[in-house]
Amino acid sequence: MNIKERLRVLAVDDSPHKENEKSTWLVGVVYRGKESFDGLKISTITVDGLDATEKIAELYFSFSRNDIRVVLLDGITYAGFNIVDLPALHEKIGLPIIAFVDHLPSKQRMLAALQKHFADWQERWRRIEAAGKLYPMRIGQAVRYFQCAGISPREAKLLLRKIILYGAIPEPLRVANLIARAIGEMQWSTKSCCQK
Repeated sequence: MNIKERLRVLAVDDSPHKENEKSTWLVGVVYRGKESFDGLKISTITVDGLDATEKIAELYFSFSRNDIRVVLLDGITYAGFNIVDLPALHEKIGLPIIAFVDHLPSKQRMLAALQKHFADWQERWRRIEAAGKLYPMRIGQAVRYFQCAGISPREAKLLLRKIILYGAIPEPLRVANLIARAIGEMQWSTKSCCQK
């Protein structure tokens, strides 16, 4: 893969949700490199559902553009335990996928939570296993981790370094997170206001 400085990346994150909510917001941000905001789409995703892979693919296709080169995810778990199937997402959209996380998750705790709360825990666990190895990378004093499909770990690490502007998180993902959080907070304040 030819990794250019101003390569277009689609970063996807979800809004926080409250316990009784059945869905939450899914935000897709297109960035050119690490400095140029180039597009925004918003969709929804089922809380604790199994539609993360399809919803992210739909979000990508909704941009109707052929210049996006990589999809960057905030980990593989969205809207609670709605888990992305990384290899399947790569196959659906035909682009490299990178899932970036700021800490090393405990697989034992995840498995225990899935077994306790979900009748279909085996499918969810299969998706976690299918995501593959978590690769470490040092960013300044911090250590972050990523998984990838359709791109080598070496290329993924190189790309991630090119799109970090401040701190230890890729800029497209940082902005997607800020927008997703703001939308979630706005929804809560609107509901609270209307209930008074």
